[in-house]
Amino acid sequence: VPPYVIFSDNTLHEMTVELPRTDSDFLTISGVGSQKLESYGFQFMDVIKTHLEESRPKLSTYEETLVLLKQKHSLEEIAQQRNMQITTIYSHLAKLFSEGYPIDIYQYVSEDEVKRIREVTQGMEDISVLKPIFEALNGEIDYGKIRLTLTVMDKEMVEEE
Repeated sequence: VPPYVIFSDNTLHEMTVELPRTDSDFLTISGVGSQKLESYGFQFMDVIKTHLEESRPKLSTYEETLVLLKQKHSLEEIAQQRNMQITTIYSHLAKLFSEGYPIDIYQYVSEDEVKRIREVTQGMEDISVLKPIFEALNGEIDYGKIRLTLTVMDKEMVEEE
């Protein structure tokens, strides 16, 4: 049965404006009573919910990580929840930081670790490859923290220019 046979054009138009998602919301629509709610409410609200989900802008993987960070999840929890490696989450932090998002890196890397990474990289020509840095640190600081620190150092160099 087409929707316009069940509800008038005015009722359907009001649904497109109000987008009811609960029984009580649905009952506030002009032309909807308890009988029509019981008979058709679920189907109409299901279509509305599907439409809203499909039309919602999709977040980038970095933005999804940022949302979880703002909800005060640990990096480990984010990695587990998103089924990703912790180093990937560190990469997301680095990307977000480099794009100007207010990320306090000292929540994730200690000042001592940053100092050690800075010292080790001073004599290196190419710091874009992480393995030599990791090895120079005797494997004591993980790749994610190294990547995050290098991003901070890179941003500092850009700001100095």
